[in-house]
Amino acid sequence: MEYGGVDFLVFAEEFGYDSRFTDGYFYRQGRLITYYCFNRKDWGKFIDSSATVNYRDSIPGYNDNGREHGVLMIHNGGTPQKLYQLCSPNDVVEVDSVYSCSEIKWERASDTNVINSPKLNKILNDYINDNYHILYAIRFNKIGREYFISINGAFAYDDRMIDGYFYRNGHLVVLYGMENLPYQDLIVTSKILRFHESIDNYRGVQRLIPEFQNMPLPIKLKIVSREKFKKASYKRKDWLCI
Repeated sequence: MEYGGVDFLVFAEEFGYDSRFTDGYFYRQGRLITYYCFNRKDWGKFIDSSATVNYRDSIPGYNDNGREHGVLMIHNGGTPQKLYQLCSPNDVVEVDSVYSCSEIKWERASDTNVINSPKLNKILNDYINDNYHILYAIRFNKIGREYFISINGAFAYDDRMIDGYFYRNGHLVVLYGMENLPYQDLIVTSKILRFHESIDNYRGVQRLIPEFQNMPLPIKLKIVSREKFKKASYKRKDWLCI
């Protein structure tokens, strides 16, 4: 995956593979190694495609945990995952987190495009500036007579649920639940980019929502008014659904 112009690799041990996150595979010392890329770019200098098998429908002898009604498998193994910075094919360095890499060029969010609320723009910009993610998601929801908004980072977008997207200082922000807007002009719909099959350099995944709508931990807010947002309490029984 790529963050701020820097390439990274994550190693993790799993109890099965997820077909939604499998580009190819190979075997090493009798063990299955699957791989996938969150960014749609050429990783040929790190992956020798001639020594791998392109994933098609299944991998014989292994469970696919990404089928419908399956459990999303990003990391469910017993060994802690490891993160590496890919400086070059011959220079791979283990790092603690993406935040520890000084080479990352992270443009700070400061624009106010698309969102017609100074307060909400500040909330979104602060979240982007404090959290490195491949992309960001805004989801509107209505429960009873209450309206909510959820903001979180993501590694992919749900290609069945997405309503549109925009860029905030170069950072991709995808939108879900536009039918649940409490104020129709809260989002300037004429400025939204319409989704057509894919978004360059980003990965679309089926059933990302609801399986991953709360990972990593999102900001969940009740929309009190156009400029007033109240944090949704974790004690709410419906918090996970917001």
